[in-house]
Amino acid sequence: MDKWKEYLDSLDELKQNMVLEVMSMAAIVIPNPERVMSYGVPTIKSGGRPIIAVAANKNHFSVYPFGGAAIEANLSLLKDLDYSKGTIRFPYDNLPEKKLIEAIVKYNLSK
Repeated sequence: MDKWKEYLDSLDELKQNMVLEVMSMAAIVIPNPERVMSYGVPTIKSGGRPIIAVAANKNHFSVYPFGGAAIEANLSLLKDLDYSKGTIRFPYDNLPEKKLIEAIVKYNLSK
């Protein structure tokens, strides 16, 4: 069975939709996106390198840009978001802006 499907099937509809929406925003920008599971969460790779991952948590969902450099490079787009060195956290009523997801992906693709 597809590991992404297994993961998504374990979530309620709201959480599924948020994960899929963010991954769809990212996949549009990624050449030959590879859907995999990394660290137990849906991840998109390109050329064998992880580019972005999204995880549903109890009270928020997290976007993992695989390193603090992608976050640091896009601080101006984070505004009042809750973030740390390796993750950006979003409440379920706050879909990330497309330009933020695209900027993270483009940064990681350029490395």
